[in-house]
Amino acid sequence: MSIEAFPEDTESGRLDHEQIVHEWFLDLLRDRPEKQIADILGVSSSKLWKLKKGQQRLKATELVILHQRLDAPLPDLVSGGRKSTGAASSTKKTDTKSLFDFAYDRVCDLERRKPEEQRVDEFERLEQVFHILKTIQETPEALELKDR
Repeated sequence: MSIEAFPEDTESGRLDHEQIVHEWFLDLLRDRPEKQIADILGVSSSKLWKLKKGQQRLKATELVILHQRLDAPLPDLVSGGRKSTGAASSTKKTDTKSLFDFAYDRVCDLERRKPEEQRVDEFERLEQVFHILKTIQETPEALELKDR
């Protein structure tokens, strides 16, 4: 399955998670040599081109590797790519890295508990992380549950 274009929800002006991750990846490429990114990910120039053009998705593990190795800020999935206002601004103030780390660790922990044949791949794991972050965005009181 390839991704040619990313639709934007025009009513709310909100970008979908895949587009946010893709734009985050393109921003990394603007600031660094493509060869450096390819070497970090251990991919060919062909795969890097597919990632760049949106014909292939960045895997969750690749996103985390880039985040850790380049000390790059994580994509802003909490605000959904929107400018935050009102109640959303309080969620925006929450450390995005901590939220992502919490969600990613939680998903990985749940996957480790499953029998190996029932575990999801890296992309599905990242989708679960995005679901958690979206839930937090929509229900900020969910953050209080994390501390219990």
